[in-house]
Amino acid sequence: MEDLVDAWEAAGIGAGYTYPTENPWARIDYIMQSSDVVAHTVAVLTDDLAGLEDFLRHEDQPRYPNA
Repeated sequence: MEDLVDAWEAAGIGAGYTYPTENPWARIDYIMQSSDVVAHTVAVLTDDLAGLEDFLRHEDQPRYPNA
């Protein structure tokens, strides 16, 4: 796992808490990526999906490094 990067550490904003569902205080969900993958945005979405539209609009097209 030493070659993997935590996507939240790379591109998340805030603490990224997801547990428990009501009033979360701990981060238990992780996405690990290889160093050749670049995360531009990472977000925790709530049950009501507040902010989902803004999150999806963040980038019109995916970006591919070294392409």
